[in-house]
Amino acid sequence: MNNIGDIINGSSINKRVKDKYILQACEKCGTIRWVRLEYGQPRSKICYKCNHGDGHKTWNKYKVVYVPKDSPFRIMANSKRASVREHRLIMAEYLGRPLKAWEIVHHRNGNKEDNKIENLSLVSDDEHKQITILEKYVQLLEEQLSVLIKENDFLRGGGGNR
Repeated sequence: MNNIGDIINGSSINKRVKDKYILQACEKCGTIRWVRLEYGQPRSKICYKCNHGDGHKTWNKYKVVYVPKDSPFRIMANSKRASVREHRLIMAEYLGRPLKAWEIVHHRNGNKEDNKIENLSLVSDDEHKQITILEKYVQLLEEQLSVLIKENDFLRGGGGNR
């Protein structure tokens, strides 16, 4: 019986002979599994299921969910993993139809983790680009206004006397 932290040669567990493996628990779900060592360190801290399964997040922070085979929204799913971004599935369920590939679901408040229907709107690619440009311009103007207010306060406070 192996214990957590044990290191073995890959051939012992039907893996590549030249690799070393450590028995480790997944930091998210606690599943115990063999993890390949790279430069003496475990290659990953979480298991494949936690990293790719239902509810995981993509590199750009979108939550991904599994779509069952019998779901009418399965056509929207990634064919390899049968998964779809959660905000797209929520919008499709709200509309009662699968979304087209070109339809974009925009997060109104900019928070990709807030997938409430009140925060989502269906837009075209052109509309989404316009919204993004306007949001960035408003943010720039707000930053400039903040600087001007600070300068004004400084000058009114006597800090600008010559």
